[in-house]
Amino acid sequence: MKSARPAALLLFLVFLALYCAWGTAGTFSFEEVSLFPNNNMLARAFVQGHLDIAEHPSTDVVEKDGKVYLYSGPLPAALRLPFALVGLDVPTGLAVALFLAGTLALLFVVLARFGPPGGRAGMALRLAFPAALGLSGYGLLMAAFPTFHHEAIAGAMFFLVAAFALYARFSAQGFFVSHGGIIAFALCLSAAPACRFSSSYAVGVLAAAFLVGLWKNRERLGAGRVQAQAAILAGLGALSLGALLAYNQARFGSPLDFGILLQTSVYNAYWQEHGFFRYDYLPFNLWNLFFRLPEVTGSFPYLHLPMYRLVCQASGPVPDALVNGNELSVSVFLLFPLAALFAVPLVALARGKMAEMRQMILVPAAMAALQVLAIASTVNTVARFYWDFLPLLLILAFAGAGFLVREKRVPVAAFLALAVASVLLSFPVAVQAVYEYTFWIRFRSPLFSWFF
Repeated sequence: MKSARPAALLLFLVFLALYCAWGTAGTFSFEEVSLFPNNNMLARAFVQGHLDIAEHPSTDVVEKDGKVYLYSGPLPAALRLPFALVGLDVPTGLAVALFLAGTLALLFVVLARFGPPGGRAGMALRLAFPAALGLSGYGLLMAAFPTFHHEAIAGAMFFLVAAFALYARFSAQGFFVSHGGIIAFALCLSAAPACRFSSSYAVGVLAAAFLVGLWKNRERLGAGRVQAQAAILAGLGALSLGALLAYNQARFGSPLDFGILLQTSVYNAYWQEHGFFRYDYLPFNLWNLFFRLPEVTGSFPYLHLPMYRLVCQASGPVPDALVNGNELSVSVFLLFPLAALFAVPLVALARGKMAEMRQMILVPAAMAALQVLAIASTVNTVARFYWDFLPLLLILAFAGAGFLVREKRVPVAAFLALAVASVLLSFPVAVQAVYEYTFWIRFRSPLFSWFF
C-alpha cells in the first residue's frame, strides 16, 4: 500500500488542478451561486457565536422565527473556521474540488485491495477507473457548479470512501487495529453525516461491518482489545450523533428536526402537506436513475437530458397529489457503462466464486443500495445525486473487472476502452447542465462561452 501513496497523491493533485481549471474556465477565479447560501456564511456565523446566517438567499435555506439557517450538515462550515477567524472565505468551488479529487485518490488506494493483475496492465486498469469517474460528466458537473449541495455530497462521499479504505485495511490485517486507527475510522464515519445527513445509513453499514469483524476475530484479538475498540467506536459515534442532534435542537427546537420541511423551495407547500420522504417516489426515481433513456439530437452535445417537474393530481374521491422532478437524470448504465460491472462480483458470489472477498463486496454494495434508496425516496432526481453512489459502484465494478481478467474472459484493453466510452457518453451531462442551470438557478457558468 505504501507504493500506492505517491501515485494517489499525484492523482489528487492532477484532478484538483483540473477541477479548479474546469470550474473557472481556466481563470482560477472562483464565483459563488448567489441564489443559494454557502458554507462561508455559516462559518462567519459560527465565529460570531450563532447558528443562523446574516444573509437572506432567496431559496434553499430554512427560515424559522425570523432567522435563516442552512439545512445541510455543519462540518463543511466548521472546517472553514480557521480561515473565517482571520476574515478569509474558502471558495465553494475549491472546497468541492478538494473533496472530489480526494475521493478519486482514495479510490485508487482502495482498489489495490481487490488484487488486479500485476504489471503495467494492472496499474493502467487501476488508474483508469477513478480517472474515468473523475473525467465523467458526473464529476465535471459537480466541479462546475459551486453550490453547498455539491459540497455536502462531495464531502460526505469523501469521508465514506475514507472510512471504507480504513475498513478494507483493517480487514486485511485481521482487524488487529491500533487505537489510533479506530479513532480515525470513527471520525470518518462521524464526518460523513455531518456533511450530508442521508449518508447515515451507509455509515451504519460500515460500523456494523467493523463490529462483526471484531466479533469474528475475538478469540485471536482477545476480549479486552475487542471491547476497548468497540467502546471507542461507540463512544465517538455517540458523541458525534449527540452533537448533530444538539445542533438541531438549538436551531429548530427538536433534536430530530433537520429543518427539511421549512426549506424555502418550490416544493415547500407540497412537503408541508405530503411529507418529504415518500415510498411512491421510488418507481419514478429508480426509473430515472437506472433505466430512462436520453433523447438523441442532431446538435451538440447530441444527447438531450430531461429537465422538468411533473404534477399528478388525483381525480378520485380522496384528494391526493404527487410531484416528481427530474434534472438531467437518465440511466447511469447507459451514460457511464463502466458502472454496470458492479453486478459481476455479486453474480460471482451467488455462483460460489470470489468467496474470499465476500465482505469487501457486500459492504460497498449495501452502502450503495442504501444511498440510492435515500435519494430515490425524495421528490426528484438530480444529476448531482449520482455522486452519492457512483464511487461505491465503481469499487464493485473494479472488483468485477479484476475477476473477469483473472478468469481470462475479458482483456484489460476492453475495460480501458469502456472507461473511455464512459467519459465520452457522460460528457453531455456536464455540458447540458452548463446551459440549463444558467436559467434554472440563474448562474451563468464561466464555461457557458466555451460551449454556447
